[in-house]
Amino acid sequence: MPPSQEQKLSAAARLRANLADQSKTIICPGIYDGITARIALNEGFEHIYMTGAGTAATRLGVPDLGLATMNDMVANARTIASLDRSIPLIADADTGYGGPLMVARTVKEYMTAGVAAMHIEDQVVTKRCGHLSNKELVDEDIYLSRIRAAVMAREELSESWPGMDIVIIARTDSLQSLGYDAAVKRLQNAVSIGADVAFLEGMTTMEQCRSVCTDLAPTPVLLNMVAGGVTPDLSADEAAGLGFKIIIFPAVCLSPVVDVVTQALKTFKTSRRNENAGSKRKAQMQREIDSLRQQAQVQANRSTELNENIQAIYLSSPSEHPHEEAVVDSDTSRQHENIEDQTTRLQKTITIPRAIDGLELESYKIDDCFSLFFKHYFKTLPIVDQRNDPNWFYDYSPLLFWTILAIGSRKYEQDPTILESLGPKVTALTMQSMLKPHEHMKTIQSLLLLCMWPFPMDTMITDVSLSMTGVAMQLALQNGLHSFGRRQDFTVQITQNEKQDLFRPRLWSHCKAVCQITSIVNGLQPSVITDAFDLPPDQQQEALNILSPDIFWAHKLQGAFTRAITALMAHIYPVTSKPLCPLIDNWDNQILEVVQQGGGYLAHDQVSVLFMRLHIGTFYFYDNDEPARHSRLIALYNTACSFIDAVASADKNHDYALYTPEFIYRSLNLAACAILRISRSNLREYVDVVIGERAYFSCINVLKRRMIRNNDLNGRTTGVLTQLWRSPQAFKQKDGSYNSLVVRIRSRGSMGIFFDCFWYWQREFNNQIDPYYDQSNTSQPSATTNSQEGETVVAPPTSDPGVTPHIDPTTVTGDEQLFPFLNTEFFPDWDSMDGFQIPSFETMLELIIHPGPKTELIESSIPVPNDDQIVIRVIVSGSNPKDWKRPEWLDVHINQGDDIAGTVYLVGKNVTEFKPGDRVAAFHEIMGPGGSYAEYALAWASTTFHIPHKTSFEEAATIPLAAMTAALGVFSRLELCDPWTPRHPDNPVLIYGGATAVGSFALKFAIKANVHPLIVVAGGGAKYAESLIDRSKGDTIVDYRKGADSLVEEIQSILGKYKVNKLTHAFDTVCAHGSFKNILRVLDPTQGKVACVLPLTEDQLPSSPVNAEILQTNVRCVHGQPGGLPGDPDFGFVYFRYFAKGLMEGWFSGHPYQVREGGLDGVEGALRDLKEGKASAVKYVFRIEDTPALKRT
Repeated sequence: MPPSQEQKLSAAARLRANLADQSKTIICPGIYDGITARIALNEGFEHIYMTGAGTAATRLGVPDLGLATMNDMVANARTIASLDRSIPLIADADTGYGGPLMVARTVKEYMTAGVAAMHIEDQVVTKRCGHLSNKELVDEDIYLSRIRAAVMAREELSESWPGMDIVIIARTDSLQSLGYDAAVKRLQNAVSIGADVAFLEGMTTMEQCRSVCTDLAPTPVLLNMVAGGVTPDLSADEAAGLGFKIIIFPAVCLSPVVDVVTQALKTFKTSRRNENAGSKRKAQMQREIDSLRQQAQVQANRSTELNENIQAIYLSSPSEHPHEEAVVDSDTSRQHENIEDQTTRLQKTITIPRAIDGLELESYKIDDCFSLFFKHYFKTLPIVDQRNDPNWFYDYSPLLFWTILAIGSRKYEQDPTILESLGPKVTALTMQSMLKPHEHMKTIQSLLLLCMWPFPMDTMITDVSLSMTGVAMQLALQNGLHSFGRRQDFTVQITQNEKQDLFRPRLWSHCKAVCQITSIVNGLQPSVITDAFDLPPDQQQEALNILSPDIFWAHKLQGAFTRAITALMAHIYPVTSKPLCPLIDNWDNQILEVVQQGGGYLAHDQVSVLFMRLHIGTFYFYDNDEPARHSRLIALYNTACSFIDAVASADKNHDYALYTPEFIYRSLNLAACAILRISRSNLREYVDVVIGERAYFSCINVLKRRMIRNNDLNGRTTGVLTQLWRSPQAFKQKDGSYNSLVVRIRSRGSMGIFFDCFWYWQREFNNQIDPYYDQSNTSQPSATTNSQEGETVVAPPTSDPGVTPHIDPTTVTGDEQLFPFLNTEFFPDWDSMDGFQIPSFETMLELIIHPGPKTELIESSIPVPNDDQIVIRVIVSGSNPKDWKRPEWLDVHINQGDDIAGTVYLVGKNVTEFKPGDRVAAFHEIMGPGGSYAEYALAWASTTFHIPHKTSFEEAATIPLAAMTAALGVFSRLELCDPWTPRHPDNPVLIYGGATAVGSFALKFAIKANVHPLIVVAGGGAKYAESLIDRSKGDTIVDYRKGADSLVEEIQSILGKYKVNKLTHAFDTVCAHGSFKNILRVLDPTQGKVACVLPLTEDQLPSSPVNAEILQTNVRCVHGQPGGLPGDPDFGFVYFRYFAKGLMEGWFSGHPYQVREGGLDGVEGALRDLKEGKASAVKYVFRIEDTPALKRT
């Protein structure tokens, strides 16, 4: 491979290339910290190995006995790998630190740390050094599951991180206990499922060393040469001669360090004098370091002075460089070369860790965030030089450094806390910078970046973008950026510099655009400032020489857009009778003309052009000419759809939503509101409703992806848009009619329809008084403001307008006017209104259950109900044994919770039995979305029931799944009489597992139906079962703990009392531990009937055929899922309502429960206890509000 090509490879790719090169042997010294790694790199080693034993010894001061955690190892690996990202680092990953999920996480962490290869072994988690005795192994299946998980994680992550294809090394320590053949077989199996390299640890003979490479060929084999270990002592050349591809020497650094330090300390203890023989060398090294620091400082100072030259060079278009070089003199050329050389040198430096007001950031995090900034954000606003490294930026301007870092951290998964921590610190630093005259250029750059990507906010009141743009614009004017070639008019201290003369007007162009756009998307009139670029056509060539063509045409397009918005706002506020459509048409055509004139420089920027046409087109809402504006509104509908589609397409191809600037976010909301209003009007029949709906929902999805934190404006507005779309009350006028084309807010320019939509939402969903609706003396502005008499609006399809309750205000009575200053000409100051805050609707915390059981708390979208469903705000969630069984048996990873207790949040349009705010419990559809381990859950109305106030949410959460399973078993499968038609005592009925939740509910139902005598099998929960039965009617309890034979004998004895030989009805609520076999021994073989709560496995069935009727309860069938009886959904509908009746009357109650601590955080431990059989006569429930993550937010 050519050297130039090899230099471009990542460390992992370089390692793979060396593995494939038959002429190379990979020799790795064992290092364990930064200084040993640095020494190894200085000595020219091309590969290094991070020893686990060395890491444990140096970081924790303990031997290699499995005490070092994944975090310890990753932190050490990240430090070492960051010293030189091009040198492959092979690292010890012990056992992967857990099950398959933990192994996958370990792979991700090692990859992000920069590790090129990692080895995973087959010892138990509490492992020992490979050259020690008495190592304990896991079964081969578990070992292979670790390797498989590592390979799968590597493949998945490699798709996102090309070139980060980490090498998986399969290590086995089984030679000592299983022998050579079994150990090699383990490695062969590991290689067959994707391992790249084999590692047989602890070989004791030369014969084993010779054979292993041959037996595992063509797989590369690693040799671990531990000095003084059990493996024969071989040199690297000798090992290579045997066929080993990788040879690691883990103790080559640690052992001599221990010896030297021990001797040095002994000497020092005696002499009390530093007599270290290496002190001279240390002093020499220190002098070299000081010299390097001085050189770096000189370079940094020189770089700062020349920054504006570098900025100007970068901001030039590529085509300008040859032309400039041809006209500058030799001194300028040499200066240009010095700048380039200096930049190159600076980029080779190692990033220095930085701190701001107590927040310390490591080098790799700074590098990562800068990389993200220049990869995703920079191209939108190229006002800094991307060729400089973080150290350069910090020396040039700490404010600009922290601003770039903050923006780059917006979607930084490795540390999502950076952005939140930097917010107030960078804002304070910005305020300080404004007062420093010599920092003005740097301050402008930072302010513009922060306006485009502001810190996350949960209300518009806290948005400081407008203030920042005002300061940026004022500083730019104060420094004469707008006046090309006239800097002397604004300062008496000026040094002529051609590069600065290029940089300044380009910065001004971006400054002007950002400030104007920020005002427009906030509904304010933009500042129109005449500058040196407002030139007549015959002088445009001069401007082209100053600005690169793309910047020039973008500047010209922005100027036309700003003038359009300014002119249109002057015509709509206050109200005027002048027609607007011709004026709007004219400005829209001017935008298209500029695009046409700009040719290829503007034609590719579809999003920007649609953004401008969208804002201009929204002014059609304000026109009084009905026929004229209707045709234009239809065109606006298509423009809004196209704008959203363009953003969504860019997101699909380039993850645009993750990095899109603030003005696109605001405009997406505007486009959605335009679609909503037009699709709800009488223009509905003239537009493609399906395309509009898709665009609207696509907008919501893009906003979700743009979210930075839970409950920021992105997340909150998605909730508002969702509710407005489904609302039957939106655009409803006081007289009961609908009018979605009326825009009551005329003072906010194009954004008026956006703010106006929120007032409809405020009135309906946030219990806010709508000043445009609820004033006694001000009617809805239909004919007076927009002349729209007779215009109708199509309400969203719904069978019941009361589905979402309309909150009628009661605070305004009689002739009292809430806002006496309001009329058709004056409107409230939106940004200062305390009520204009959007509560969280769209995102929630949800718990995913993995095999193990293991749990993972994630942020997800609140479910949206279909026409027959309900969204419930979960107060308490119950749990069931199936919650750990299904992930383990089926390898599924979802929210498994099915027992819901809470209040109704949203209802589908066909739901009439429930309304928001009702106290309910519900059975969630098994394996469906929206489970109960979350803040909000989804349920079908048919499997939801009311709970009285005397029933706590904790008690209610124990009922749905278990009680329905019991009802199916007793009344549907065993066909005992319904509880409202109780039967006379008959043959005994067996309830096996009477203290379980299902069993105890079965007892309650059987007793309600007068089913006696009951034979109840129970163990530790017998006392609770005893409280449910009626011994006066022959009920009795049999303890299964006495053994199967004793159990069967006692049941037969009870049957004999009733002159019955065999049982005809039995309900197995356990289906484990031999329960079914025990039942068969006392069941009538021809007429017997057994209801089972779980499918029976082969080991539960007897060897001979079973003639009795076996029926599964299969509680999923009440949701219409397969495996049940045709009438099961109706059965469920009836009995869930019967549960509510029983709770109200008092004969029915929930199961004993235990509230587990920590809310959702307590689920994993509870499921583990269920798996281990620790729950007896109790159900575990979880109060969602107790979840620590919710308490923090």
